[in-house]
Amino acid sequence: MRSLFYIFFILFSSNLIAQIGLCDGVKGEIKFYENFGEAQGIGSPLLNDEITYSYTENFPEAGEYTIRSNTLPGTDILPNSWLWHLLANGWSTNPGKMLLINANGDPGVFYKKKITGLCDTTNYEFSFWAASLYNINSNLCSENNGLGVPVNFKIEVWDVNETQILNSVVTGNINNSTTINFQQYGLVFSTLSGQSEVIVKISNNNQQSGCGNDLAIDEIKIQLCGDNPILSSVEYENNSIFCAEDTPINFTLNLENSSLGNYFLWQQSIDEINWTNIDDIPSQFNNNTINFNITNIVSTTHFRVAFASSTSNLSNDDFKCSWYSNIFTIRVLSSTDAPVSFFSEASYCGDNAIPALAIVPVPNLTVNWYDSAVGGNLLQSNSFNYVPDGPGIYYAAYDSTDYPCLGDIRTPITLLWYPGIEIDQHPPPILICGGEGAILDALHPNSIYEWEPSYVGNTQTVTVYEPGLYTVTIRDLSNPCVEAKTRTFIVEGYQNPEILQINNIGNSIIVTMTVDDNYEYSLDGITWQSSNIFENVEAGLINVYVRDLIQCGMDSMEYFFLGYIPAYFTPNGDSYNDVFTIKNMTQLNLTVQIFDRYGKIITVLNSANPTWNGNFNEKKLPSSDYWYKIIRDDIIILVGHVALKR
Repeated sequence: MRSLFYIFFILFSSNLIAQIGLCDGVKGEIKFYENFGEAQGIGSPLLNDEITYSYTENFPEAGEYTIRSNTLPGTDILPNSWLWHLLANGWSTNPGKMLLINANGDPGVFYKKKITGLCDTTNYEFSFWAASLYNINSNLCSENNGLGVPVNFKIEVWDVNETQILNSVVTGNINNSTTINFQQYGLVFSTLSGQSEVIVKISNNNQQSGCGNDLAIDEIKIQLCGDNPILSSVEYENNSIFCAEDTPINFTLNLENSSLGNYFLWQQSIDEINWTNIDDIPSQFNNNTINFNITNIVSTTHFRVAFASSTSNLSNDDFKCSWYSNIFTIRVLSSTDAPVSFFSEASYCGDNAIPALAIVPVPNLTVNWYDSAVGGNLLQSNSFNYVPDGPGIYYAAYDSTDYPCLGDIRTPITLLWYPGIEIDQHPPPILICGGEGAILDALHPNSIYEWEPSYVGNTQTVTVYEPGLYTVTIRDLSNPCVEAKTRTFIVEGYQNPEILQINNIGNSIIVTMTVDDNYEYSLDGITWQSSNIFENVEAGLINVYVRDLIQCGMDSMEYFFLGYIPAYFTPNGDSYNDVFTIKNMTQLNLTVQIFDRYGKIITVLNSANPTWNGNFNEKKLPSSDYWYKIIRDDIIILVGHVALKR
C-alpha cells in the first residue's frame, strides 16, 4: 500500500495561475492516466519519444529502464542484485506494473507525453508517484559514504511545440533510505487561451553519476484542478429533513470561497445522478459570498454549483471542463417512502461467506431489519447493512421514531443460496492394482472438465494406468455459482507382495517379506492369518502363500520343512537319545550322509537304515561333531552337524 505523503514546494493561489505543488482544491475529470499496466510480470517498452533511456528485461544498468510489477529477484521476474528494495507485485492497493529506471549523470528524460483534449484557460494537476530504489542496507554503493547518489528530477509542462513552458519544478535531492517510500509529486499548470494540448516531462536533474540514482515511477495523472467552493444554506443544515405536510420549503443557498472571476451555474437533481441547470445563464463569481433563493420544494432535492474558468467551458454539454461544489440536500419524507436498496437480490454459493444486505445510506435516518413484510421479528436496528444467518427474504424499513410522517414501508431484499459444485476436493489416495487402471471421477455431471495432465481426457471420468498426481478443474456453466472447483487425485503405484525367505525355528515357520506391509499368510491358499509365523507345522514340502489385504497381488514359495533335527545324541545304552535320526525320513524319501570332520563318510541313513548309533564298522567313534547332508531326489536340501557325546 502506498505511503500517503505529499510533496509541496511553493503554493500560489489564484483562479488561473500556475501552482508548484499538488492541487489543493476540488478535482474534476481525469484527462490522462498511465499506470504501465495492471497485470503482473514484464511490461512492454515505451515509445522512443517517451523516454531517452534504453529498455531491458533484465536488471537495468546505468541509462536503462524496465517495466515490471516487482523488484524481487528470480528467473521469471526482475533479477534484482539486492541493490534495490524488494517490492512485490506493485506498491499500491491496485498492484500492477511500474517504470523502473537506473538513471545516470546525463539530463535524460524519464517520461514524456503529449496530452490532448484539454480545456483552455483551465487549471490542471500533473502528478505521479515515485520512490528511490537504492537500499542503503545493501552497502553496495560507495558514493556519499554509502548513501548512494540521491534521486533528483525536474517536472515540466510545455506547450505542444516545446517553445513555451507553462510550469516547472525541481524536487531537489530525494535521499535513499532503508525502506522504500512512494510519495506523490506534481505541479498545477494553466492552459492558455485556445490551448488544448501540452507536453509533460519528468527528467533527470541529477548531474552526479554513480551508484544509487535509481527510481520507480507510477500512476501518472493529468486531472482538472478547481478551487474549494462551499455551498450551504442560510436557514438550514445540509440534509435537513422535513415531513411532506410541512412543504413547500423555501430557503436561501449560500455560495462562498470560490476564486474571483470564475463562472458558475446553479444545478439541481432528484437522484444525485441526473442534474439540470436552474438557470442556463452562467454568472461570474465577483463577490466573496453569493446567495440564491430556492422556493416551493415539495420533495427531496439536491443542489450543487458547477464552475469553469469561462462561459464557453461552462456551457460544454458534458461539463468536462468543470468542477463542482459540495452537494446540499433538502429531504422531504412521506408515509410512502421506503429505503432504497443497492440490489433487490443477492446470492452466495456453497460455504462462501454470506454477503451483507445494504441500503443506500441517508443522513439523519436509520434503518431497521425485519423477517416479515408486516410485523415479524426485529433482526437488527439502526444499521444500513445487515448480514443474515442464511437465505431468505429480509425487509428494511426506516426507523420512524423521530419522524412520525414516515410509514412502515419495508423494502424486500432476497438472499439466495446455491450449492455450487459440491465435491470432495481431496479424495483418499487410489492404488493401481497390477496392470489394471484406476478410474478417476470428477463427480459433478454436465460440466466442462479440464484434466491435468491433459492427455488423460476431458470427460467426467477418466482411466489412468500410471502413478502420479492428477487434477480436474470443473466448470458448470449452468450453475449460478460460476466459481470453478478443482479435485485432486493421488494415484499410488502398487507393489505386489514378494517373499524374501522362509526359515524355521523348531516346528515354527517364519515368512520374511522384501517389503513390510499389511499382508495375509496361508499354507493352503484357503485359510488366512495376519501373522507371518506358523506354529506346530508338520514336516514336509510346504507351499506358503502371501497376499495383500485388498487382494490385489499374491506371492507363493515352496519350502521343504524337515521338522525337528537333533543337535546332539548320547549313545550310552540308557535307551534315551541313543541314536541320531531324522523324523519322517521314510515318508519324505530322504537320504542322509554322515561324515567325520575330515570328510570321510561314516554312514548313510535312509528308509532301510534310518538311525545311527555312533559306531563305524561296529566300533564306537569318539565324542565329536559329525557333519551331515540331507538329500532328496539327488538335491542337497540341508547341510548341518550333530554332536556325538559319550
